[in-house]
Amino acid sequence: MMLGGGADELDAAFAEALRRAGSGIVLDLTRLNYLDSAGIGAVIACSKKAAAEGSVMKIALAPAGPVRRIFELTQLERGFEIFHDVESAAASFA
Repeated sequence: MMLGGGADELDAAFAEALRRAGSGIVLDLTRLNYLDSAGIGAVIACSKKAAAEGSVMKIALAPAGPVRRIFELTQLERGFEIFHDVESAAASFA
């Protein structure tokens, strides 16, 4: 599912994906070039929604770039399982 908007669009799309996901879901941020405070809040909200539904959320994040740096600076990487691509994240559920 491709998104072009902001945090509200992510929230709505995640809720729909979560309904179909089952016990595990991957949030694909590999093509994201920018993440502001609203985006950080949306990522955290997605994680909380997944947990409330009994699902585990893992994040696919490009190994280098500004979004990876934001995760490092805010220490978000400590609270999430982060993978370099969607395939690796999905395979970790097996």
